[in-house]
Amino acid sequence: MSNTRRAERADPHCLDERTPPKVYDFVDERIDLKTLEAKMMNEPIKGGSRWAYVFGSCLLFIFIMQVITGILLMFYYIPA
Repeated sequence: MSNTRRAERADPHCLDERTPPKVYDFVDERIDLKTLEAKMMNEPIKGGSRWAYVFGSCLLFIFIMQVITGILLMFYYIPA
């Protein structure tokens, strides 16, 4: 498939370029992805986004990942 054909079929609401629009519409019909996407992407931030806001989000994500992997390790680790 050429790049021009791919650009013609591009749907801005597809999950990625490999996801057909019908799949996105099917999922959107059941869990209302467009509204959820609009709420998450268009959140107003007082004072604009700053480095502290970005690093705080990254820190929260890393902390949650550490907690999850720590819990999984607790179940499977056997000191020998």
